[in-house]
Amino acid sequence: RDWSSDVCSSDLVRRRTAELETSILENHEAQQRLELAIEGTGVGFWEWNVRENVIRWDAKMFRLYGLEPTPDGIVPFEVWRSAVHPDDVAAQEEQLQRTVATVGHGAREFRIHRRDDGEECILAASELARAGVDGRTEWVVGTNRDITEQRRQEDELRRFSAELEQCVSERTSQFAAASKRVQDIQRALDEHAIVDISDEQGRIVYVNDRMCEISKYSREELIRSE
Repeated sequence: RDWSSDVCSSDLVRRRTAELETSILENHEAQQRLELAIEGTGVGFWEWNVRENVIRWDAKMFRLYGLEPTPDGIVPFEVWRSAVHPDDVAAQEEQLQRTVATVGHGAREFRIHRRDDGEECILAASELARAGVDGRTEWVVGTNRDITEQRRQEDELRRFSAELEQCVSERTSQFAAASKRVQDIQRALDEHAIVDISDEQGRIVYVNDRMCEISKYSREELIRSE
């Protein structure tokens, strides 16, 4: 028996095993770094094996929905469906099924009620379908993000803009009314009174039409005459 061959084979196995362990460790560390980076974005990730109808969430998804994480991250479809606002469910399912049918991608917004505190939140979702060897959707991967505060601020901005527009409109109407009253008063004075206004040096700075009519001078002549 060639013992040297056995030793070489054993060494090869040990090297390959060490390389595999190193690779697994590196992949695990890379996964941890990726999870830390994702955590800072506030985005939850999910994946759906369409053929086996298995849905898996990351930790952030469970927090978004106010649920305790499952050991393997797997959740029934009904868990998601029951969390979605009843008025939004049908449209969301339709859009998701369209993404599956077309092996496409989608972007959605919908309301949920968190399981732990019942709070209503608005989520933005996006997903991308991946085809199997037969060209049909095999996987769908996607994200959820809480945009409740963003939408609240946008609503406040719209209300403020509407109030500001209403205020400007009212002030404009008030100014127009005041301007009309001034014009009516000036017209009445022009028709019934002789008006001239002088500055501190006695120079005429304004005369009305009635003054020009009585004096037989134009407005420019009367003002220049001083």
